[in-house]
Amino acid sequence: MSFWRIAFFLCIVSTPVFAQGAKQSMGQIASNTVTNNCLAPIFFGNHPTKTAQAEKLEEFPPERADVFLRGQPGHVFAIPDAPGNIILKTLDNGVCQVLLREIDPKDFWSHMDALFLSERLKWTLHDETADQDGIKKSYITEFRGNIVALISASHQPKVNGTQAVITVSRYQ
Repeated sequence: MSFWRIAFFLCIVSTPVFAQGAKQSMGQIASNTVTNNCLAPIFFGNHPTKTAQAEKLEEFPPERADVFLRGQPGHVFAIPDAPGNIILKTLDNGVCQVLLREIDPKDFWSHMDALFLSERLKWTLHDETADQDGIKKSYITEFRGNIVALISASHQPKVNGTQAVITVSRYQ
């Protein structure tokens, strides 16, 4: 994959942060992580694990990774901008997940909606459910192949205790 194709893609879908050194919100970090480590590799036919390794993200040791993998073959990486609150999970079958905890739900959904409801990549909101536990949305795009994104955010009993999972994969 050429450098220019990746750069073009990231320019299209990334929300720039204009202030140098500005602290990004958890929603922004999640959006950037999904864009750079899940969407870009999957759109261009690369494996998300290789992208994370090329970016030199810190990989969890097997005993720590297994807590998140639960016996599935894959890898787990720390996201340096949000240590302990956001991780990247890549499965050998090509599924890519971003797991978050202690996030502000309004900030999170504003960034997810901005990313997935963008006209540029033609995502379609396929399904949305809300209940006392949280909100779940699924988006589908046929841009560069059939790709689905599932997003689930559930409330926890802490202040800013919302946790979320963003899953991106190709489907048949």
